[in-house]
Amino acid sequence: MRGWGRLFGWALVLALVGSLPMLVSWSALPDPVATHWGFDGTPNGNSPLWLAALLPALVVGVGVLLALALQRDGRPSAEGMAVVGSVGGVGAWVGISIALLNAGNASWDQASDFDIWQIAGVVVAAVLLGWVGYVLGKRWYPPPRTTVPRPGSVPSIELVPGMVVQWVGSVSVRWPFFVLLPFGIVFLFLPGWLKALSLVYVALAALFARVTVEVGDDGLTVRLAGSIRVKRISLDRIVDCRSIDLEPTDWAGWGYRVVPGGSAVVLRRGPAIVTDLVDGRCFAVTVDDAAMGAAVLAALVARDRAR
Repeated sequence: MRGWGRLFGWALVLALVGSLPMLVSWSALPDPVATHWGFDGTPNGNSPLWLAALLPALVVGVGVLLALALQRDGRPSAEGMAVVGSVGGVGAWVGISIALLNAGNASWDQASDFDIWQIAGVVVAAVLLGWVGYVLGKRWYPPPRTTVPRPGSVPSIELVPGMVVQWVGSVSVRWPFFVLLPFGIVFLFLPGWLKALSLVYVALAALFARVTVEVGDDGLTVRLAGSIRVKRISLDRIVDCRSIDLEPTDWAGWGYRVVPGGSAVVLRRGPAIVTDLVDGRCFAVTVDDAAMGAAVLAALVARDRAR
């Protein structure tokens, strides 16, 4: 398969996996079946059996639409494959839960309670299949490498004493909404206080949709969502800085990452500023025009040492 064929094939497999439990146990399921549970975990809503069997496929279809928005140069991306996998994992576990909780009952209102194990299953399935989708996407749709200056090849800037310098860079991404909002929607259908967790996913999506990096006399400042400060490094703590072509997998993924030897704010692959700190650790942040930001920061560090 070429182009989008592999992604559509991946989506088809996930849709079939999600519908299979209900198809296999069709004769043991009531019609209609319970598809919604209330605050106390007991069933309070139902759907025709044929519609319930289609639910996993409909959920995967939402993932495909999100993958279309994450395409790169007219081709699918690894992130799109991950979204299809993650959403497909949710759909697959929905299918499993509906089959398990309804099987053997004469009526939908006799279905078993929706408990913490179903919630855990949704999360595990979404994370696991999202990871599988990303691995497949990296192999089938490798991203083009972003060309940026090699470490150390940043522009040279000389600052005169008393000169006030400030550089501001930013980057905005869409993946947090595509990845996190589906989980927020899922939690709206869960019983009790768990519905409130949907707001957490909405807040996280908004938080990681934009990063702003400020370089000035007070050092390096990183803000999420445009205004929430999550990191400040003073000039006297910086040993060296440079621009690199950052790969998220080198930092264990996206978001605020903490790995042995350092930490990073990773919103996408590509240009990033990296600082080596006096305590032997490093910090990286993805931002547009990272080479210029690193050059300004290096000049400020050099001037601070010369004082």
